[in-house]
Amino acid sequence: MFEVVKGYAEMYEADEEGNLANPDAKLAVTAVDNKTLTVTLNNAVAYWNELLAFPTYLPVREDVVASEA
Repeated sequence: MFEVVKGYAEMYEADEEGNLANPDAKLAVTAVDNKTLTVTLNNAVAYWNELLAFPTYLPVREDVVASEA
């Protein structure tokens, strides 16, 4: 589902041994403010709004994510 977001492919690119090729890669998603995200896509995606309806794209509080690490 995230293949359309710029940087996704680089995040999971691995060498022959399964090591990440670019461990510093990041998705092209930035927080503009406390309620706004900017997402850069690889190209125009006509079904982007439909993708955003999936729970996978719902925001998660930072403290919840940090406790899972």
